[in-house]
Amino acid sequence: MKRKQTMWLIAAVLWLLGGGRAHAQTTTATILGTVTDKSGATVAGATVTARNTQTNLTRSAISSEAGEYRIEFLPVATYDLEVSGRGFKKAVLKGIVLQVSVDARADAQLELGDLSDVVTVTAEVPLVNTSTPELGRTIENAEITNLPLVNRSVYTLLDITPESRETTTASCLGIRSRER
Repeated sequence: MKRKQTMWLIAAVLWLLGGGRAHAQTTTATILGTVTDKSGATVAGATVTARNTQTNLTRSAISSEAGEYRIEFLPVATYDLEVSGRGFKKAVLKGIVLQVSVDARADAQLELGDLSDVVTVTAEVPLVNTSTPELGRTIENAEITNLPLVNRSVYTLLDITPESRETTTASCLGIRSRER
């Protein structure tokens, strides 16, 4: 009898550790891009700083030899981007709106000059995500308040999300889960 209980316990632990695969829902986004100069040449070693306009949270990255940078795991919000490089004027890109699971591409072009000079650009993120093949969207507050939710279950909101399908990962626990 004790051996049978031990076997069930081992099977349950193995299933929880890797048998049932669930996709985590992300609530963050990424800003990525390329830093170039006026002639189109890439700028290596430029400092790129993203600042959340509501909370003043800042995250920074340094551009690579190819002039590329990537700032990941940013909470969804509106950001201003400051790009500075040695021997270049500081560039500021304003109004970069991040949405859940959508990478925002913000390329910066630096002009020769002193760091005290600032070039300000109002950025607009393209509507089509060209950096990853993932689908995702942000469910706006107006959609939530206008939809009749059966039993007030937030999982019914997934029915309006494209490419969302139900999985059986947690069905034995009585949890209804979805994956994309």
